[in-house]
Amino acid sequence: IYNFFWSLQGSDLDIVFEDLKSETEKLRNKLLRYLKRNTSSYPYTVDRSIYNPVEKTNTKKTKTLWEDFINNFLKERHNIVHGHTVNNPIDHRGLHNAKIQIEILLYVYIINICSTATPLIFLPEKQ
Repeated sequence: IYNFFWSLQGSDLDIVFEDLKSETEKLRNKLLRYLKRNTSSYPYTVDRSIYNPVEKTNTKKTKTLWEDFINNFLKERHNIVHGHTVNNPIDHRGLHNAKIQIEILLYVYIINICSTATPLIFLPEKQ
């Protein structure tokens, strides 16, 4: 994958930025079930098409919504840890949504790793 975040932009994962809690939770649960089912034994049977990634060869460096989300989340954390702000600027609902978004990002990252780590050339051919 040339750029992991570019492959997420425009995929089915963009639904997490539409503020639809139930749809975001359904997506997280779908990805988790898929991962558990397809990585229970090696070689893994994981396919990236589960979230319809978009393959781009864009040479122009632009930040995706996912990169902005991570940067903003870490900036808020940094401000709290270093005492720049005393109150948490993100409420309970926002933290819960951010947690789900981070879980989705982790599951997709694992899907990408597992799909590239499967040694398809060593699998026995169907005869």
